[in-house]
Amino acid sequence: EFRRVLFRSDNKRNVALSSPKLPDQKNDLVSVVEADGVVSIDWQRAYLKDVKLMAKKIDNTGSKPNERINITDNQFTGQGRIWLHSCDTPVIAKNTFEFTGAKPLDEPAIEVLHSPLAEIKGNHVRGGFFIGINVNYQSDSVLIGNTIEKCKFGINGGYGIPNTMIRKCIVRGCETGIKLEGGSGVLEDIAVEGATTAFHIQNSNLQLTNFHRSEERRVGKECRSRW
Repeated sequence: EFRRVLFRSDNKRNVALSSPKLPDQKNDLVSVVEADGVVSIDWQRAYLKDVKLMAKKIDNTGSKPNERINITDNQFTGQGRIWLHSCDTPVIAKNTFEFTGAKPLDEPAIEVLHSPLAEIKGNHVRGGFFIGINVNYQSDSVLIGNTIEKCKFGINGGYGIPNTMIRKCIVRGCETGIKLEGGSGVLEDIAVEGATTAFHIQNSNLQLTNFHRSEERRVGKECRSRW
């Protein structure tokens, strides 16, 4: 069940979607919004509580009419999160994700798979997510200006992520700051604070510029990785 609430004109949020508790319900449940091809998702300035977006096979290049995947300036709370698969050029920008539950979630706040040219910019993730931002099996991903706090992993990428750009991101209070496997690309102006492992790379060829780390115990690297 969704509850839709229109905000007053002087409020920043246009609409709210929540997953309210049912009678005698003890635990919070997640409501899922599913989309599969030939769909336009243009969420802007919305408030979403315990709502998970699961979208796949959406083209955001403009070449296909009535297809769009643009998620901008929204506020996700509770177990709210995003999962995208096989979307072309998706945009996830300026959103906030905050989870304050007693038990950690076993999923990322933002997970993007098989989605080339993904733009993930200016998001703020905070709380007990397993991963703040996760990108796998895709090329030319751009992660710029994101802040991740208090997750197990800050930024995670693997299984083939060529031409990845990660710039001006802050990872704070995560067990592992950034973990990349099977990737190539550029990391610039990165700050990792309070991590057990600031940076772990494996089978990767990356150019690092201005990688700042503090209070971490070690920096891990394996196999044919180049700093």
